[in-house]
Amino acid sequence: MERLCDRATTVGSLVLALLLVSTACAQTDLGTNPNPVPRVRELLEHVSGSGQLVGFQVAVARDGTLILSESYGYADLEHEVPVNTETRFAVGSLTKAVTAFALLKLSDLGRIDLDAPVQDYVPEFPEKDRVVTARLLAENRSGIPHYPRERTWEWYQTHYYTHYDDIVAAIDLFKDEPLGGAPGEFSYSSYGYNLLASAIQRASGERFQAYVENQVLRPMGIERTTFADVRRVLPNRARMYSQFALKHGPREPASALNRIPENWDYSYNAGGGGLWSTAEDLVQFGEGFLVSEHASPVLEFYRETDGGFYFGWWGGVTGEHTSFRAQGGVIGSYADLRIFPDAGVVVAFVTNTESDLNTSQLTNVIGRTVIEGLSDPVLLFEAETAYSSRRWQDAATHFAEAVTADLVHDPSSWYKLARSRHRLGDYAAAIPAYRSAVQNAAHPVWRDNALYRLAGSLAADGRVAEAVQALERLREEGNMEHEDWALLGSDPDFQAASQNPEFEAFLKTVRLAE
Repeated sequence: MERLCDRATTVGSLVLALLLVSTACAQTDLGTNPNPVPRVRELLEHVSGSGQLVGFQVAVARDGTLILSESYGYADLEHEVPVNTETRFAVGSLTKAVTAFALLKLSDLGRIDLDAPVQDYVPEFPEKDRVVTARLLAENRSGIPHYPRERTWEWYQTHYYTHYDDIVAAIDLFKDEPLGGAPGEFSYSSYGYNLLASAIQRASGERFQAYVENQVLRPMGIERTTFADVRRVLPNRARMYSQFALKHGPREPASALNRIPENWDYSYNAGGGGLWSTAEDLVQFGEGFLVSEHASPVLEFYRETDGGFYFGWWGGVTGEHTSFRAQGGVIGSYADLRIFPDAGVVVAFVTNTESDLNTSQLTNVIGRTVIEGLSDPVLLFEAETAYSSRRWQDAATHFAEAVTADLVHDPSSWYKLARSRHRLGDYAAAIPAYRSAVQNAAHPVWRDNALYRLAGSLAADGRVAEAVQALERLREEGNMEHEDWALLGSDPDFQAASQNPEFEAFLKTVRLAE
């Protein structure tokens, strides 16, 4: 198997430092778990056999060593060009993690102030009713809107059919829009990341795309990742496909596979979603990020919050493991890069197909297979995808099978089994599963969620006194916000208990505490 260190003879000190972690390119130590690679391949063969993806790549590294790199299907279906490790895929909003890393590097050099008004760097952006800074843009807390839900033909003309050589020119698409939400409130925005890219360009003195490629990616030994131009030849570019109808509005399954038009131009979104990459390159970026000084605040953030968005990354607990991920796609592609920092595992997945296969769970299950030595990752993948798709009966069945087979012991699986039973109205089965989730919770947020839902199941099952006991424990030990408690009285699970004196007394106590 190729190693990251085999490609590191010309890279900078960041990657060289990473490689020292992996015992000078020695044989990969798979620890006490059996070799996970065959099990991961079983899962990938299962995904490939679904017929939902034209082509995809997966790469996995542990402790600086590439332990798996696999390619499946076609980069170009019409000409039967197979995917290989050199095939480049559109990674969409995963670009945001790279843009944010470029910002932090520029900040380290003292060339941009994260908390200065963005107009200091991009005076073309009008002043608003509150200050917009690079930090707020990177955390998606600036109030700049995202794309509109209803998109006119004019919107498509100015976005998909207009080329922007200069990312600063693209801020005309949104610069006059008012800011939304409350100050500091999270609101996802690709436009905001393009304003951030404009600030990076001005502060660096280089074209944004050139700065990212030459000052961020190439020093990390990443050679195949680049910003694409629809007018230029990009070697090994994958064509893109969709299992959905190509139309405006909600996604609907198509009667046949569609090929995405190659003239759709995403240059307006260079900072928020303009990169093309490979799975191996994404793993190399993840490894480089993991050993950088910028990984610690991200990890700290997700250990405390179990979710949310921070400088290009999304985070949370998967199984018993803290992880954070960057993900995204354009119409006809999807990419996911997930880091399990405590285990030193990085997983990347890229595909050239938009489908209803829930590939967002793939990196989660692959990572856990590598870390935990799961014996049946296909079962866990089916359970996770059913849960994410709200197919509650399938999710309950699959998670119950996983528990019965002693496949997993993590609190998230217990919680999802319980929640699936809960949504089916099977409270008698949900209650013990919630109790197991509470008992084994690896993170306070999981415990709080499980306690709250346990109380809801108990109340819906007529066991109001036990429900109040669970809520009392949550109030004493948990971190419920005032606004969460305020919704308790209107939660459908507690409607049957609304006239119960003990429940009313608890609600009164909570209101007085506010």
